[in-house]
Amino acid sequence: MTLIKEMKLRDFICKEDLFNHVVMCVGQKNVGTTNRHFVLAWFDEFCWLEYSVKADKAFCLWCYLCRNHVDKQCRSDTFVTDGFSNWNKKNRFSVHEGDVNSFHNRARLKCEDLMKPKQSITVALNKQYDIEKQEYRIHLQSSIDVVRYVMHNTLPFRGHDESENSIYRGIFLETLKLVVSKDEDAHKAMIKVPKKCKLTSPDIQKHIVDCFAKEILTSIFREIGNEKI
Repeated sequence: MTLIKEMKLRDFICKEDLFNHVVMCVGQKNVGTTNRHFVLAWFDEFCWLEYSVKADKAFCLWCYLCRNHVDKQCRSDTFVTDGFSNWNKKNRFSVHEGDVNSFHNRARLKCEDLMKPKQSITVALNKQYDIEKQEYRIHLQSSIDVVRYVMHNTLPFRGHDESENSIYRGIFLETLKLVVSKDEDAHKAMIKVPKKCKLTSPDIQKHIVDCFAKEILTSIFREIGNEKI
C-alpha cells in the first residue's frame, strides 16, 4: 500500500466515522411470507459492518478498504462484491469473518494498523528522517570542530596525497579521523553517512572557512554599531 493511499484511507475512516455508522432508515424485503430488513443492532455485534441505504445491502468495510485484490476467495465474497441482503441468514456474517487467518481478519489487521498513528508509514518515515538529520548534524559538527582547530593554529588543510591508501592524508583528514575515533556518536554517524556526503572535500572545507569569516565580520560590524555587512 502506498503512502498516499494509506493517508487517504486513514482520513476516510476518521472523518466518516464508518466504524460507528448508524442508519436511521432501512429497506424492507420479502423473504418467503415474512418481511425482512437490516437490523441496526447488528452494527454493535459486527463492527466491520456497513449498510448501504440506496442498495439496501450490507458490506464489509474492512475488506472493502484493505482487502487483498489477488485473493480469489475475497474477490468472490458477497460482502465485498455485490453486497449481502439475505437478512434471514445472519449466520453468513460469522461465515464471512472466518478463522484467524481468513482474508477478512487479514484486512482487519491492516485497518487497525491504519488507525494507530505510531505504526503508520508517515510516522516511521518522519522518525527515520529525524534520526538521519541528527546523525548529519553530528557529522557536520565534527568537520566544523576540525576546521576551527586547523584555522586557530594556522595549519595547512591539505595533504600531498589524500587517497585512502595514503600513509598521511593531511592535517584536516587525519585530525578528523582522530576526533571521530574518540567520539562514539561521531563514529556511528561517520559510518552511516554516504560516501558522497562525507563533508571532507576541499570545497566543503572552504565553505566552512567562509562561514567562519562571515561570522567574524558580522561580529566586528556589530561591535562598531553596524549590523549589516
